[in-house]
Amino acid sequence: MAMRHLSMIPPVCRQLISAGEQSARVGKMTDRAARLVDSWLENDRKRIAALLDPLLMMVVGGFVLVVVLAILLPIFDLQSMVSTRP
Repeated sequence: MAMRHLSMIPPVCRQLISAGEQSARVGKMTDRAARLVDSWLENDRKRIAALLDPLLMMVVGGFVLVVVLAILLPIFDLQSMVSTRP
């Protein structure tokens, strides 16, 4: 197999595939490489989700703050207008 066509595959997986070719166990080595890449992708997905959760909570909190202020500020303005008149 020409390794120059496998530039998108991580080097560790290329080495596993090459070792599989040399030992006539390509199927087993490609399966091992697939499990390795799958675990890397799962870890990356968990890391991104852990970073996005607090950010999304802050965005939702900001939106709730804007809605609450949009409701309460006019009420406070009306109250101040009513209390200042004799």
